[in-house]
Amino acid sequence: MVDNDIKLFFRTQLSNLLKNRSDCNLVQGWPSSSEINILCEKAAGFFIYASTVIKLITSKDRTPIEQLNQITSLPQSTSHEGRSGIDIIYTQVLKQGVDDVDVDDEGFHSNFRTVVGAVLLVFNPLLVKALSDLLKMSGISTTLHPLHSLLLVPTSKNGPIRIFHKSFPDFLMDKR
Repeated sequence: MVDNDIKLFFRTQLSNLLKNRSDCNLVQGWPSSSEINILCEKAAGFFIYASTVIKLITSKDRTPIEQLNQITSLPQSTSHEGRSGIDIIYTQVLKQGVDDVDVDDEGFHSNFRTVVGAVLLVFNPLLVKALSDLLKMSGISTTLHPLHSLLLVPTSKNGPIRIFHKSFPDFLMDKR
């Protein structure tokens, strides 16, 4: 029953994307039924997986076709190298978040770790401005932008940064 709901969620969200993104050359019938089935199978009954995948596919930073292909090409099993299916998506989002950054840009990597660490460790969600003041850093929203499918980063400095699901901090805190 849950799989039917998740399938409906994927179809609805991706149909809306098809209607609203004229910049991507999406054709009628995209995604295919087999792609929806693969996404549903990978979700394994977890809406958090489905929600994160939709945020990733609908990202304005990359094309939906590219994102969908990357997700559907991930290992079919929900258990890969000791990680759950959602962990694989979290890894994918983090990799994409730093893909375009020079590997030797230690300043970016240091800022990224500091900001993400602070967001995950605070007891109550902080406003963007408050986090910026606390860390004495500017550009918090820009630093966190690649993680928009995992974190709610408001466009205003007066909005709190929120984690979409508790499994993300758990994933980052796990030594494995």
